Amino acid sequence: MVEAPQRRLVVQAQVVFDTRADWSGALAAARVWFETGWREFGGEICAALEAQAAGHLDPTGPLGPLGASFLMGVAGRQGDDEVVVDYGERGMREFLLALGNSSHAYLYGSQLVALGERRGPVRGNYDETPYVLKLDAYRGDDREGRFLVLTLTGPGVFLLTTPTRQGAVLGFVRAVAELGVPVFGVVGPSSRSHHWTGLERDLWTRPSETVARSLEVLRGYSWVTVVPDVLVERLGGVGKIAESGAFVRVEALRSGGVWLQATERFEDYQLPQAARVFAVLRPVLLEGAFASTFVERRKIVP
Repeated sequence: MVEAPQRRLVVQAQVVFDTRADWSGALAAARVWFETGWREFGGEICAALEAQAAGHLDPTGPLGPLGASFLMGVAGRQGDDEVVVDYGERGMREFLLALGNSSHAYLYGSQLVALGERRGPVRGNYDETPYVLKLDAYRGDDREGRFLVLTLTGPGVFLLTTPTRQGAVLGFVRAVAELGVPVFGVVGPSSRSHHWTGLERDLWTRPSETVARSLEVLRGYSWVTVVPDVLVERLGGVGKIAESGAFVRVEALRSGGVWLQATERFEDYQLPQAARVFAVLRPVLLEGAFASTFVERRKIVP
């Protein structure tokens, strides 16, 4: 029997907003997602990019002599007029201003790694370097683009290694969620398919099919799950969810939805805890859901 390859744990944070209920709040959330998210969690990638721009990259620094790669762009509502923006304060300002009329926006930063002697450096992936951060926003695939999906993805060793880092990620995601009207959210192990939840991956159900149903079904569950009020009611209300004992936090968000946190620490969210979360949320999860969406079906290393 061949052993599955070892792969680093990748973490995903995602929040989905109902733009029909509050467009200005959703847009404000998107701007904070990119500007604050990049500043708070870009860390060494940001430092390397700034050093490169100034012409004094330290070859002995965390990202080594090759430095970092950066890609930021915005596609218009028709999706056919994408603009790639340069790194820097001016580029970020242009990027944030363009979000209001975009169908898709992205910001990717990563360490550059060597790819053999005859080829130049390339952007490193999750298993080659812990220095990878992806921030993304797109309007849902329903006709009017009602739902705005914000996603942040990066290696667990980069985002959730300490209680301080975990607190920073949770605080950031919750603060963003309370800027608009959230209809879904997760923080936890990633499917590595960026927009997809672990449940969507295992059911092979695309977000293009499920995001438009955000007020009808729950697209997934994780260490932290945000559930919209309409689905909370179908689960029997906040009190019944709290009485289940599956969560250490069951808290109403300011603009709607409920924040469900399974354990205080991310590392304590293991298979038994995930099974309890699944049991509570199963009535509103995607059709065919089963309790196997904890991590990828591969051997994961920290």
